[in-house]
Amino acid sequence: MLAPFTAALTGTTIEKEFRALASSIARVSPSDAVFDVRAYDPLSVARGRKHWSERMVDEYGSTAVFGALATQMMEANAPLDATAVALRMGQDELIHAEACARVVKALGGPPGRLRETDPTPIARHPGYSARERVLRNVVFATCVSEMNSVAYFVASLEEMTDPFLRGVTRQLLADEVLHGSFGFHFLEGSRAWLEEEPVLRDSIGRYLRYGFAVAERAITQGSDSHVDMRQDDRALGLMHPHEISEIFQRTMAEAVVPGLERFGIPAEDAWRRRTLQAD
Repeated sequence: MLAPFTAALTGTTIEKEFRALASSIARVSPSDAVFDVRAYDPLSVARGRKHWSERMVDEYGSTAVFGALATQMMEANAPLDATAVALRMGQDELIHAEACARVVKALGGPPGRLRETDPTPIARHPGYSARERVLRNVVFATCVSEMNSVAYFVASLEEMTDPFLRGVTRQLLADEVLHGSFGFHFLEGSRAWLEEEPVLRDSIGRYLRYGFAVAERAITQGSDSHVDMRQDDRALGLMHPHEISEIFQRTMAEAVVPGLERFGIPAEDAWRRRTLQAD
């Protein structure tokens, strides 16, 4: 169901608590730069506004993913610290949504839009053990999806020159580094599970054939490959759809696949044989 969504805050004591929380877990100091809308081509500003508005909704929706992931960790009796950090990552996403809303407003738009109100689903993987369910979802949500976000932000910063947008992007990237590496740390902490149930490795590998393909489809779905990139688009950190696809390809092949192979998960075979046909 579509309904209006806004990242505006309450203006009450609740907002003060939110600000205190955001400040207490911030990894980088906030920038005091101000966006000068007159310095850029209006078309580039409009594209930037659309990009950050979509990211605002995506960040907000990701909170449901990490909340559900924490629940699955509890079902599997995962280590307490991992569950706590999963919840913290959900808080990060809410803070990111508010940051994105500030960008949209700075670029001349309202900090709200229509969005699907159903929470972003997380796979239940019926018929599999609690351990395998959570391992599959941790690998997909963090090692695959969030690692790609890290790579995207890094590439975007290499082109971006606007100081206001660089400050916000650095804020998001500082958190995404944790989100992207979380799954590899979780696998390290779950070596006992993998040793007790060796079949988990091959089963996760089979799942990744589908998981890689789903992530790849999400990256390319709905993108306009004929967009004409302008110099001001680059200054605002926008990237061509072909570049976004290439970032995903390189990140999976050069970082994610080797990282998963270290744990005996046949990720190279899964990447090579990725398919949208679920196993």
